[in-house]
Amino acid sequence: MQLSKVLADKPVPLICEPVSTPGYHFVADLRRQFLRCELPELQGEATVLGKVLRILGKNQTHEAFSLFPASLPNMDAKVQKQVQKDLKNKKLSEVIRGPGAILAVVAVYR
Repeated sequence: MQLSKVLADKPVPLICEPVSTPGYHFVADLRRQFLRCELPELQGEATVLGKVLRILGKNQTHEAFSLFPASLPNMDAKVQKQVQKDLKNKKLSEVIRGPGAILAVVAVYR
């Protein structure tokens, strides 16, 4: 399947919501080469050790995952904006809204 080949090179998006602060999201990219478990095992509660790279304010957003590149070559800006809007409606991307933080993950413990 072509989609699995495209995703094989992309990092795994990790989206966390701490129990102690509901509504606050942490986002990180996990490099597949360093994973020591299968992806379904990453669901559920875990302890994450990492460094905060950027803090997302209340109205800021961050695209955690997308099947398509941020900019599409050889496409008019107006058409590109419409295509990206359509893609978000089809849930082919995941956008996180602040408050939150973007992390560089060192380890995930289960």
